[in-house]
Amino acid sequence: MTEVDAARTGKRAQTALWDPRQESGGQTADQIRQAKILLWKGHCSVHMLYRPEHVAEMRRKHKDVTVLVHPEVRQEVVDLADLSGSTEYIIKTIEAAPKGSRWAVATETHLVNRIANEAKRRGVHVEMLSGCQCLCTTMYRIDQPHLLWALDNLAEGRVVNQIKVHPDARKWALVALNRMLELLGKGSVKSSLAARSRPRGKRSTTEASALSD
Repeated sequence: MTEVDAARTGKRAQTALWDPRQESGGQTADQIRQAKILLWKGHCSVHMLYRPEHVAEMRRKHKDVTVLVHPEVRQEVVDLADLSGSTEYIIKTIEAAPKGSRWAVATETHLVNRIANEAKRRGVHVEMLSGCQCLCTTMYRIDQPHLLWALDNLAEGRVVNQIKVHPDARKWALVALNRMLELLGKGSVKSSLAARSRPRGKRSTTEASALSD
């Protein structure tokens, strides 16, 4: 239960918001110990473009619409939506949508356009929740030409656009990741430097690249 849910229900929150700009994240020692999960104070600038009035306007135009949103939109938008879930959840929900149904989706514009084009062939109407141009320019750089370029270089033993992480950051990020996976019953990720000893041209594609300009 998050702090938002706790404020509405009067129950005790299981999470605490960690603000990296404040000492100890802006939390007391007791708050940190009592929290099951520490949430990083951040946001997706793309999803934050969606606003509650977009939901109201969509419902005004289409009485039969189902509003489906990514959980990184504002909490107020999640509360007004019919459904919310991950990118995978959004894709699967639209794939299973019945013919003739109408959907308004709040997530990155290219994803919405792709699933809308596919759904149209099945007689399902999908549109963006808003015309606010929810565009992720970072994701947009990850395209097929850059992917091919990175893979070609890997095949020749060259790592291009390599991302390096400070050892301390890597260590604690792995701890956080494994704790999250354990909560989901998904096992854990092992840290390994074995790739450094592999012959040239034999690196895993998962080690490699930031596929950007």
